[in-house]
Amino acid sequence: MWVELGRGGVRDPAPRRVANRLYERYRNWLASLVSDGIAAGEFDADVDPAAVADLAISMLDGAGVRA
Repeated sequence: MWVELGRGGVRDPAPRRVANRLYERYRNWLASLVSDGIAAGEFDADVDPAAVADLAISMLDGAGVRA
């Protein structure tokens, strides 16, 4: 689904807007999980939740493309 949505968004702004909105929600959700982990002492306090979310999304997307 993600690949098709991204591919469609290359030429058509409508799917691009949908993909951007979904990725933003996904990123925010992952960052909130990391923030909760920081608050619980499961992650170091100097961890950047947004950076970790971006890295996780990149790795998951890459794994999805390879699958």
